[in-house]
Amino acid sequence: MEGPFYNGAWLLSARRTYFDYLLPKILPAETAEKIPPYYFYDLQGHVFSDLNEKDRISVSIYRGIDDLIFDNLGLTADWGNNTYSLSFRRVFNEKLVGNFLTASSEFFTNFNLGGADGLNSENKILDQTLSTNLTFFQSSDLEWRTGAQIKQLDFKYLNTFLEDTSFYIGENPIEAGFYTKLKWKGFSRFIIEPGVRYNYYSVYSSTPYIDLRLGAKYLLTDDRYINIALGNYHQFIQTVQDDYNPTILDSWLAVDNSIDPAEAQQAVIGYEEYIRDIYKIQIEAYYKTIQNMLTFEEFRSSTDAEVSDEKISDTFTPADGYAYGLELFFQKTLGNLTGWIAYTNSVSRKIMSSQLTAKEKEYYTNWDRSHVINILGNYILNKKWELNWKWTWQSGQAFTPILGYYVEKLPGDPGST
Repeated sequence: MEGPFYNGAWLLSARRTYFDYLLPKILPAETAEKIPPYYFYDLQGHVFSDLNEKDRISVSIYRGIDDLIFDNLGLTADWGNNTYSLSFRRVFNEKLVGNFLTASSEFFTNFNLGGADGLNSENKILDQTLSTNLTFFQSSDLEWRTGAQIKQLDFKYLNTFLEDTSFYIGENPIEAGFYTKLKWKGFSRFIIEPGVRYNYYSVYSSTPYIDLRLGAKYLLTDDRYINIALGNYHQFIQTVQDDYNPTILDSWLAVDNSIDPAEAQQAVIGYEEYIRDIYKIQIEAYYKTIQNMLTFEEFRSSTDAEVSDEKISDTFTPADGYAYGLELFFQKTLGNLTGWIAYTNSVSRKIMSSQLTAKEKEYYTNWDRSHVINILGNYILNKKWELNWKWTWQSGQAFTPILGYYVEKLPGDPGST
């Protein structure tokens, strides 16, 4: 739904899946009971108003939840995100434009296996953000962008069994950054975009983290380009997977002083061509090296009482890695039939020295996909109806399953098995 609002407009949308209601009615009972009753819903809202010719204010909200309850296995899981933001845009003059934002978000995952006395996992992130971005159009050949951001973060990662805590990791760091970049058309067929970003992280408050960027575009003709991009990156928040939660659930951690922040260095080269303003062809190759990825390593039974795990390094092992690949992309942008086709061939590996074996080995990462094909299309049937579709095929994901669990026999406890 949408409509006008005081020199602006409002928009509201909501959706929900109904597989949990539909499948039991159309499938045989013995088949339906084996399928987890999963559903998700989300709600989005946005409203903006032009206060005058130079000022615009807007408010956005988002709320989404995925819910999975499988009584046959005693499994329940839910995860979601709630986000609220207020933004203000100011056109100072014909050369200078500013954007200002304040936002609050909460991301959470909850997983339970076996009821109140079973395995429980909880991950929660609270994020309070302030940011500003300024764009200065110095001339037709030179454009400057600069900005700053500060975040107050609060992380909680808790796993319990019965009344015992398997591990608990909590952090509430402050993350901030300042960047500046320029876009320079200094030569007839060259566009150069250098940039630099300074990162601050309160856990390592005395250490400066500098990210450098360099992008370049060479115009072979008016509709054929060669693109090059180089950069290094630091990341203070990481996703991890433990042995308790299903692989569809990622947990998030903020780096503490027991490990170094994740780093990456990336190089990209590509070719881009437009044909009669209808078709787009893009070929891109990339190579990336990564340091300090986190890998979960279990050193105890999941039913052990609480042990020392106040630091991330007590539970997760840092690892290095690399990734490279080739991407092919074809798009049609005009006509009754539009859409795109993309193919990716890639390699992603992790090199880790396990705390259990002290031997360095190479592994597949959990996002490794050798081949991926995506096809998305849209067809205009008439003025009232459109038909769209999406199809994805990808090669299998490398996965090493847990072979089994056991429950310890406790001396003198007749109930233990």
